[in-house]
Amino acid sequence: MLFGEYLVKNGILTQEQVDEILRIQSKTSVESGKRSLLGDIAVECGHISKEAIEKAFLAFFREE
Repeated sequence: MLFGEYLVKNGILTQEQVDEILRIQSKTSVESGKRSLLGDIAVECGHISKEAIEKAFLAFFREE
């Protein structure tokens, strides 16, 4: 499972928010040649706090 799918499945972000983040991630990757992290973009967009995304990230890897 991908991290974005995990966030939606667990009600942390909506599918629309993840779709927006992925569009931004794709655009910035093309423009800068570097891929921004989904969590960083989610925080920058104001969809989630840095603390909450870090907590979700740790929980995601515990489930894997």
